[in-house]
Amino acid sequence: MSFTIVSVAGLAMGAGKLIAGGVQKKKAKKRQDAARQQMESQMDEYLNQEVKNPYEGLENTMEDLTVNTQAADFAAQKSEQARADIMDSMSGAAGSSGIAALAQSMANQATQKAQAASASIATQEAANEKLERQEAGNIQDQKIQGDIMVQNIKDQKMGTRIGMSQAEVAAEGQAVADANALMSSGVTDIGSAVAGM
Repeated sequence: MSFTIVSVAGLAMGAGKLIAGGVQKKKAKKRQDAARQQMESQMDEYLNQEVKNPYEGLENTMEDLTVNTQAADFAAQKSEQARADIMDSMSGAAGSSGIAALAQSMANQATQKAQAASASIATQEAANEKLERQEAGNIQDQKIQGDIMVQNIKDQKMGTRIGMSQAEVAAEGQAVADANALMSSGVTDIGSAVAGM
C-alpha cells in the first residue's frame, strides 16, 4: 500500500510537471510572439530611417567669382585724359613732327598701361580658376566621404538586424527547450510511478 501512495504521488507530480511545462511553453510562445512583433516593428522603423549623404547638395561657391576691372578701367581713363591734356597743351608749341613723336610716345605708354591692366586681370582670373578647382575638389572629396558614411551606416544596420534576429532565435529556442525539459521530466515521473505500481 505504501508503494501505491508513492506511485500515486509520483503520478501526480509527473502530471503536475507535464501540465506546468505545457502552460509555461504556451506562455513563453505567447511572450515570444509579442516580443517578435514588437522587435519587427522597431526593426522596420530603424531600418527604414532615411540615410542621406550630408554633402550631396554642395555647391561650388568659387565658380561665380568675378574679376575686378574697376582699377584697370580707372587707370585707362586717367591715362587717356592725361594724353588728351598733353596733346592739347602741346599742339601749339611743338610743330607737326613734334606732335607725331609725342603721339607715338603716348601710344607706347597707352599700350604698356593696357598690357599691365590686362596682366592684372589675367592674374585675377587665374587665381579665381585655381580657387574654383580647389573648391570643386573639396566638394568631390566630401561627397565621397558622405557616400562612404552612408554605406557604413547601412552596413551597421544590417549587422544590428542580424544580431537581433540571432538573439531572438536563441531566446525562443531556450524557452521552448526549458518547457520541453519540464514536460519530459513530468513524463519520466509518470513512467517511474507506473513502473512502481
